[in-house]
Amino acid sequence: NRRPGGVDVDRRRPIAGRPIGPAGRRHVTEYIPPKPAPKPVPEEKVEEKKQVLPQEETVQKPVTAAPEAEVVRNEQPGAYEVIREKANAFREETGYHLQVKGTGKNLEITTTGQSAHGSTPYMGVNAIAILYKFLGGLSFANEDVNEFIAFANEHIGFEWKGESMGCSFCDEASGDLIFNLGMSKMTPEVGGVTVNIRYPVTYTEEAVYEGMMPLLNKYNFGVVKEKGREPIYFPADDPLIVTLMDVYKEHTGDAAGKPIVIGGGTYARATKGIVAFGPRFPGEDEMAHQRDEYISIDSLMKAAKIYADAIYKLTK
Repeated sequence: NRRPGGVDVDRRRPIAGRPIGPAGRRHVTEYIPPKPAPKPVPEEKVEEKKQVLPQEETVQKPVTAAPEAEVVRNEQPGAYEVIREKANAFREETGYHLQVKGTGKNLEITTTGQSAHGSTPYMGVNAIAILYKFLGGLSFANEDVNEFIAFANEHIGFEWKGESMGCSFCDEASGDLIFNLGMSKMTPEVGGVTVNIRYPVTYTEEAVYEGMMPLLNKYNFGVVKEKGREPIYFPADDPLIVTLMDVYKEHTGDAAGKPIVIGGGTYARATKGIVAFGPRFPGEDEMAHQRDEYISIDSLMKAAKIYADAIYKLTK
């Protein structure tokens, strides 16, 4: 329903990580060593930090996942049988797609989810969350690994509003904050996650960090900060939105149609004073960034007529 009034809410992806002992393996992107473990920070004395970074392609691709596989190593013959049995039980209990296979002396664990746009993670199934859920039922020799996996399951998991991270904001204009676990990586030295956050238009990136930092400080996580982008928002009574909606209603007969707010980044960032307009019509499947993405010829022709008329009306 990409009609006028869309807000190009930016994506923010703090990359949080902490060191783990030499025996550990886990997933992350980049890492900044944390300061010595601080005392718990009271909610009313939150340390301000901020960061954000555009991330569009990570979750737009089919989620066989980032992480695609987790490799466990054990030199003892038959040591993986318990994990194989747990994998079978996990599949039966949850219905999630999870496979294990031997690779030399290693055991590769692969999870498969369902692709979704980064602004609508609730429409897909996050393969990283599936993997962490399964790994949470195993016991690793390195306790840092166990703690990191437990943190991911307890404070991120399958949530998409940031409830357990302290940043589940919402407003009337643009709805819920979107918190998407986009990537994760582990090495023998460090583990962490990359998250994609699209916050409501009446909030700021500072507010997002103020919400998350007490928890991250408590667990001694370092944070890599990237550049963020401000939301683009036009109220429904803006002359530009009114004109576009009038043209849309005239060509579709959808008298009850209203402008919507979306979390995706669009061409509206190309210059000032524009918004995303179409082309998907109400009732059509969302095919953006999906396999075999397409638009019907009828919808394409209807959209072309609307665009032509809108350009004419806006020049008057």
